[in-house]
Amino acid sequence: MSSLAVKYRPRTFEEHVGQEPIVKALRNALRLKRISSAYLFAGPRGVGKTTTARIFAKGLNCEASDDITDRPCGECRACRDIEMGRHPDVIEIDAASNRGIDEIRAIRESVKYLPSRGRKKVYIIDEAHMLTMEAFNALLKTLEEPPEHVVFILATTDPHRIPPTILSRLQKYEFRPISPFDIIRRLQFIARQEGIEVEDRALHEIARRSEGSLRDAISMLEQVWVFSGNSVTYEDVLKFVGGIDPDVLGRLITHIRKGESFEALAILDELLTRGVSPQDFVRELGNYLNDLLRAVLEGRRSDITREHILMYMNNVLKMEEVVRWSQTPRLWVEYYITRMSLLPSTVDLTEIARKYNLTHAPPGKERKMPRQPSPPVEERKEERREDDLAILLASRIRKAPVAGTVRESRVLVEGKKLIIKTRSEALRKFLEEEKEELISAYKELALPVEEVVIEVQKSHPGLLRLIDELELRELGRGEAGGD
Repeated sequence: MSSLAVKYRPRTFEEHVGQEPIVKALRNALRLKRISSAYLFAGPRGVGKTTTARIFAKGLNCEASDDITDRPCGECRACRDIEMGRHPDVIEIDAASNRGIDEIRAIRESVKYLPSRGRKKVYIIDEAHMLTMEAFNALLKTLEEPPEHVVFILATTDPHRIPPTILSRLQKYEFRPISPFDIIRRLQFIARQEGIEVEDRALHEIARRSEGSLRDAISMLEQVWVFSGNSVTYEDVLKFVGGIDPDVLGRLITHIRKGESFEALAILDELLTRGVSPQDFVRELGNYLNDLLRAVLEGRRSDITREHILMYMNNVLKMEEVVRWSQTPRLWVEYYITRMSLLPSTVDLTEIARKYNLTHAPPGKERKMPRQPSPPVEERKEERREDDLAILLASRIRKAPVAGTVRESRVLVEGKKLIIKTRSEALRKFLEEEKEELISAYKELALPVEEVVIEVQKSHPGLLRLIDELELRELGRGEAGGD
């Protein structure tokens, strides 16, 4: 008894799944008799490249029609022989095991002869990228000037390994991964035909894990069917493929976010005890975080920030690289889970900047600040007054290093007090000794200053380090103390 993937392989264009643009182009070529001498079918595994080549060969040689047809019957002797791989004029070659120059020379000799039964002699070369360079060179002349009765179809999963001289002589058709919707619909059809009871959630999981390969999806359905009996459940699929329930991974991430290392490791131990390998765990956790990130970006989840998810994904990528080559993968998985749970919560830097009125200024380049509504006339006058006071104060300070800190300080006059607000302790000590000189200097400008008050503003050490590392600068403290 043949497998389900072979039993339900499409035999006509009408049964074809998921490659509608390519099917339409090939059917039009058959209908209009615009047949090329050579084609390239490129795409990932299990998307219908060889199947399409066989159906195309049926259209060229179908005995139910008097000429080339875009609707091969699939029932005549020629169509059945092509399907079984025994038609004398449709030759399938596996380039992975027949990749040398001798096999290509045999093809060059055989193309000289007319078809024995059909209208066209069709050569289907599967995994064509496996041919040696000498074999490609031997095939080049035949592709360049082929006989009218010969059609070449090269199928490959890696078209980049085919020489450009060969590609330039082929009509290229790019096969795409089949959509989950088409895969699920085909699996539902097969399940009905075979009498398999299968949950919709199980079909969705199979389609997701097949990664666009219909053949892989059908094979997986058959394997899970044998594993579970006539009833296929979502849990059966997870057990068979080594998957993990997203709810379990959700609890794991919750414990990691709360810093509960013991609880997170307990879930990991439970999964590994059930037979989930460290490699499977890393793969499932990465997929879960990817789906979670999409949910957050689309607004379907708001209980976790994207910054947390990106931090976790970064650790999962590192974990995957280490686990792949390590002889103690479980140890590394436990290490990274513990590390993720002990990491401090991520901080949105934009929120910090907004809270502390900060902006980023790259070295040597002043950043243009976003335009803001103009303040009232009285406020603008006060800002200019503070700027003038700061410039005057800086001009009266003789020590250049200290003068720089003065220009970054805030200077204002309240009544008869000259108030200087700074973060520099060194400036405070210096100005304490210069108070009399400052008072006399401001009196010369007709400012009634009788007292100098120096305030040192303390900032949180962590914020100061953040400012230094990210080259942040407080708004409103430019060269003259203003915007």
